[in-house]
Amino acid sequence: MLLSAARDWTYGLRRFKVTDEQKRWPGPIWRFAAYDDPIVERVIFRDADSVISKREPGAVSEWIDSGKAFHMMRDAGSHTELILARLWGCVRGALLSMTEKIADFLTQPLASVHFADQFFLREYIWPYAWRSITTHDSLFNFFGGQPFPEGPHRVDFHTGYAEGSPMFSSAVDLPDGAVITWSLWDQRQTPAQMICRYPATVQAKQINAHLPARYAKLINQGLIFKVETSA
Repeated sequence: MLLSAARDWTYGLRRFKVTDEQKRWPGPIWRFAAYDDPIVERVIFRDADSVISKREPGAVSEWIDSGKAFHMMRDAGSHTELILARLWGCVRGALLSMTEKIADFLTQPLASVHFADQFFLREYIWPYAWRSITTHDSLFNFFGGQPFPEGPHRVDFHTGYAEGSPMFSSAVDLPDGAVITWSLWDQRQTPAQMICRYPATVQAKQINAHLPARYAKLINQGLIFKVETSA
């Protein structure tokens, strides 16, 4: 994960600051630089809002046992790319320099900055990956995909699920355009504990915001939030 200048092993996390060269890359591609870390023997790539779940270790273990160089997972109807930027991995030596491949890719005009990671994987990684790949696929059975060891996914969850996708709305008695601060409180504790706090702009007499799925579920179970005006 490329985050800061410090190399911090707290909780097993090693953090890096992106270089001046990497800052010119489309943001979704930054993560791929982890492959070039000289101490890496095996690397997996995930979205920042895709929390690693209990469903993944079994699949990753089967990949390791397979001896294949690449791993790919598909677990939802939208998982239709050759390689999903948020659900793949590879071993050291499977590729030459990732930085050089990205630099070559960026010499061409980008069809989309947002989907640059997907175009890069399709054009520069898949030609290597298909030769030695373990695929876990709960839907399409593409390219010899095998079922997840955990079995079918839950109706409300799949591997690669965007944890921040649920939304909430709250009515407020303030004019449109007013900037307020909303905060989410866990009232199962005494005193109540604030979980998070964010600014929002009133639109149509209400605020709308995304919440992590785990908190959305707790709200449905009685965890409540309160809205407070900003200073």
